[in-house]
Formats: sequence, structure tokens, C-alpha cells
Amino acid sequence: MRMATSSKASNTVVAVLTADPAFEQSVSTTFGASGAIELRVVRGTVASVDNFTAEGATVVVIDLDTARPEEMVALEHMMLQIGVSPPVVVVTQSFDAEVARSLLQMRVADFLVKPVQPIELVRTCARVARSTVAETKEAQIYTFIPAVGGAGVTTLAIQTALLLLNSGQRVRPTVCLVDHGDRTVAGAIALSHRDVLEVPWASSLREYRSQCPNNLLYWKIIEHGVDTRKTSLDFGRSTPNEGTYHFKQQWGAKPEPLYWEYALQSGRELPNLSPSNPKYRAAINLWTRLPVGLTKVIGPHIVRSIP
Repeated sequence: MRMATSSKASNTVVAVLTADPAFEQSVSTTFGASGAIELRVVRGTVASVDNFTAEGATVVVIDLDTARPEEMVALEHMMLQIGVSPPVVVVTQSFDAEVARSLLQMRVADFLVKPVQPIELVRTCARVARSTVAETKEAQIYTFIPAVGGAGVTTLAIQTALLLLNSGQRVRPTVCLVDHGDRTVAGAIALSHRDVLEVPWASSLREYRSQCPNNLLYWKIIEHGVDTRKTSLDFGRSTPNEGTYHFKQQWGAKPEPLYWEYALQSGRELPNLSPSNPKYRAAINLWTRLPVGLTKVIGPHIVRSIP
């Protein structure tokens, strides 16, 4: 493949990946005439090129053949690398509802169908670029899982998700959802820091436990870690020999001890705060049977006292 790059100095960079000579000519004519835009064109398909980079680009335009499954897979991997910035605009030869759903799930900023009018391409690129610069401060809720169990507290997970909305690139939050038909049955929040991917919260609907959605959930999280070049996955803490401990162990996780320090009064013994402690077992069983509305009110106050 060869890369064609204009020599104009500019703060606006449009990166284009296409194997269609006619579309390349149209893009060159559309953006090449402007001295305020730097155009970078890589010739090839998303499944075949290995020298395409979104680094430094304001907008990325991908010419995609949606009829080829390998192109959809390659685009998904590319989107995991890029994230939400810079925004990606996909141009396709044809379009249907299934393609739209797939592109939305990949968080593609917008999509156009050939033949694309030059003014339409310019307006789309300008709009998605503005949307990235002026990030929304209002949360967009895709789904809500009234789940019981799993790792973490549902009410705190929602609060955390809202805080992560404005965290930018500092923690790089990722949400993974498992759908069964048109219903979301499991979900997790994953955070990235340097070369570590951590799962502080995950849960699933109790009535779907027999179908093991958590297995698919964690498998996709592991795939995401591999695609984003993480070297380790932190499953979070577990009590030795409890259910969550064995679940994480089956993935090949290696336990590492956590150390807690207590300031005790003279003569006092260390408290046993393990969920297996009979003192807490009755309270835990009662908690799982409380109405969800009540747990939302008292849960955040109780969890602050649990190490």
C-alpha cells in the first residue's frame, strides 16, 4: 500500500482509508482544495492495511465493504484501538438495519452510503469533529440492569458511571454488555490504567444465570484487553474459596494477597469481616431478598463501612 499525504500545515487532519479509486479521487477533490485541511489517504481495505494510523487525525473516514465479514471484524478491532477520539465516519456501498446496529455498537460517529456528495461528506466530518471538541456533559444511558449479585453495588455502579462520563482519557472507562435478544442480561465496567485492565463492577440478571452470560462477558473483556495491548487483567478482590474466587480462578487468574491494617484498642481482636463469617451470613441472605428500591436508599451508606 502507498500513503498519499498533502504537505499543507494544518490543525485539521482528515485521514482516509479506501480501496476505491473513484472515492479517493472524490475525497482528494473535496478536501484537497482547502488550504486549511491536511488530507492523509491510505489505499487499501480495513482488513488488509497495516500502516494506517489515526494518530494526530481530527476525523477518520473508513471506506468499508460491509458484505465482507473480515472487514467488519477488522473495523471492530480498529475501533477498540481508536476509542471515541478521533471520531470515525464509515462509508459503505449498501446499508441495512443490522449494519447500523453493528456500527452503533462499535461507537462509529456516523455513516454514509455511496454515492456520497462532497458537501455531505464535508458537513458530516465537520459535525462529528465539533461533537468531539464540545463533549457533552449529560449522561447517555444505553441500558439499566436491575441485577442482584455479582461484584459491586448497583447504586454505586451508576454513580461511578456518571463520574466516569467526565473523566476523559485519564481512566479510559469501558462498558461491556451482554444481550439476549433485545434484553441486556449482564454488564461490567472496566477501567484502564497503563498496562492494566481492571473490572471493579460486574453483574447479571439472576434468571439468566443458567445460560452463563458472565462467561461471555469476561471473555469479551479479556479480548478487549488483548486488543488494547494490556498485559494484565485485575479481576478484583475475592474471599478465598468462595464462589467468585473459583469463578475467577478458572480463567487462569493468580491470587495475590491484599494487606489490611487495623488500629485496635488494647486487648481487642482483629474483626472477621469475611462474608463466610456466620455473623454476617444471615444479614447477607436478608440483603438479597430486600426490595431493590430499599437497597438503593440504604446500600451506599452501608457499603462505605465495608473494607
